[in-house]
Amino acid sequence: MDASRTGWYVRHWAYNLRVDSEGETSDLPLFQQDSSFILHVDSFYPGYYALESINHVSHYARMRDDGSLWVEPDDYYTSAYADAASFQFYAYSMLRMYQLFLLRD
Repeated sequence: MDASRTGWYVRHWAYNLRVDSEGETSDLPLFQQDSSFILHVDSFYPGYYALESINHVSHYARMRDDGSLWVEPDDYYTSAYADAASFQFYAYSMLRMYQLFLLRD
């Protein structure tokens, strides 16, 4: 959930990640699936995390070359895929619940 807006969640829509309001959806069960992820520890690299989509098994949140975030299948696993789908939690911020930094080449 967005730390500054109750009821707003990160979800995938057409595989792109975006923040949407749960209150504005016409299909709540789909919204809930699209905004649910499994946090994996050490999936691709020791000490790094990855987010797998609940709605699309073996699809991980990753950064695209243009800097946007989306979910993509790990069918064609490469080191570039693992790099873009891996992140660490660095520091606690009073402004946000977490600060995420994605591992980039």
